[in-house]
Amino acid sequence: MTKYITMLFAMFFLLSSIESTAQDIFDQMVMKAKPRIEKADIAWSSSMKHDFGQIPQDAPVIHEFEFTNKSDKPITLDNVRTTCGCAAPSWTYDAIPPGETSIIEIEFNAAKPGEFVKLVKVFIHDVRKPEILTITGEVLETPETDANRVHN
Repeated sequence: MTKYITMLFAMFFLLSSIESTAQDIFDQMVMKAKPRIEKADIAWSSSMKHDFGQIPQDAPVIHEFEFTNKSDKPITLDNVRTTCGCAAPSWTYDAIPPGETSIIEIEFNAAKPGEFVKLVKVFIHDVRKPEILTITGEVLETPETDANRVHN
């Protein structure tokens, strides 16, 4: 019985030392990591919201969001994500030098009629929070004609 208690105590000691070593390594990695800033130093040329108004169903529309790098360092867009597959973003993967302007293009193509509100998250390298763009509008239903009817 004493053997089991000794082995149990040894295993407990070994596991606790491994945990503290892993925590030390993690703490050192965090200290060496580059600090991320809270908000990007960019200026949007126009509103971060765009209303397409009334648009036809299944007809793509495009809007360009333009911004300027106001920081003293080049910035890079890591990713631009939309909240649905009906909005497709495109942007430059190149670094944007200080004072330079760039564009994020959003192509929206809705299959369903009705009002919509879609968010676009812009992730900038070394910035904690993404910039949020919004597109809105109303998709008008395409009238059914003999040409687009399915006959069984």
